[in-house]
Amino acid sequence: MLFVCLSHFTGVFLAPWENASLSPVLRSWGKVAVTISMIASPSFVAVSGIVIGYLYRGNPAGMRALRRKLIDRGLFLLLIGHALLAFPAFLQQREALHALRFEMITDAIAIAIIIGPSLVLWLSPRGRIVVGTAILVLSWCATYLWIPGGTVERIIERYAFGMVDEPTLSGFPFVPWLGVYVLATVLGERVGGYVEASRPRQGDRVLYRVGAIALGIGAAFGIARHALRAVSPELLNAHATLAGFLAPGRKFPPGPVYLLMFGGAGMILIAKAFSFGRDETRAYLTRPLSTIGRASFFVFILQDYVYYAALPALDLPYPQLWPMYFVATILLFLAAAALWNSLDGNRYLTVGLWRTAPMMRAMRARARTTLAAR
Repeated sequence: MLFVCLSHFTGVFLAPWENASLSPVLRSWGKVAVTISMIASPSFVAVSGIVIGYLYRGNPAGMRALRRKLIDRGLFLLLIGHALLAFPAFLQQREALHALRFEMITDAIAIAIIIGPSLVLWLSPRGRIVVGTAILVLSWCATYLWIPGGTVERIIERYAFGMVDEPTLSGFPFVPWLGVYVLATVLGERVGGYVEASRPRQGDRVLYRVGAIALGIGAAFGIARHALRAVSPELLNAHATLAGFLAPGRKFPPGPVYLLMFGGAGMILIAKAFSFGRDETRAYLTRPLSTIGRASFFVFILQDYVYYAALPALDLPYPQLWPMYFVATILLFLAAAALWNSLDGNRYLTVGLWRTAPMMRAMRARARTTLAAR
């Protein structure tokens, strides 16, 4: 959530690619901050998958009930959450259709938590590694090799796999992120197994190792690509599609080097979070962070309104003080999250799917009884 906030704050307040009135130093800081904050999306999805795998290993019998709850939460994110998040974009751009059409990371996570837990129940960890990898490969093949013929096919490619030739940014396609989520459930189950065996540090080391290897491979590709551009730019230009596919900044849709680099860095942070969570001496840090984490979707909505609606309207002076402004917004979100948690606000993030199911069954039973009586 901190990286999400950093990304959106700097994108709006510093606007490094658009705001020519800022000094070159501030624009450079904006670019650095936006680059660092690219850890947010793969970490967001990975955390969701890791938690599901972790909980499944600790309590397999409770997985079916958790799956029902997550299906309900996913529908809430898709239906109500999407509309809540689209409104700040409309206030900023004044284009209602584009705001509603944009596929957000919460939409991708919603589909992942609707589908993913069933795969955890049905497939072994090895099977999920195969399926998750296959989903990613399928997504990349569809994005770069499939040429959709009609409107329906273009819509499918846009929202399911992502399009690199889209004139306007379409957002986060759900298929590649589903692949990331499924792979993360395997790591979560592995970590949960070590915790169950009273070896939690071994679980941390697994996450560290996976993160470091992924980050190293991604960084190697990024360095090689940069060196090739310096030595032989014409070769890179001749294979622009492949070069774009392997770009560290290929986030829309997510490319392999982007996922390896920023997902690997995020995995290291997740491992550190597990470690800190068991260390009482770190409570001064983990308590406020967990307060925001438990209210993550509420904070996600709130930061959208603060950064995309309130911040431009305030027109704050002295942009060189941007770190202080950013910290002030984080303190605001922390206070709001604490209040939200005290009210158990997450219970309102539901469409009531499973509460209405008994009512629907009762109505069908009454209808059958009435028809039989006639």
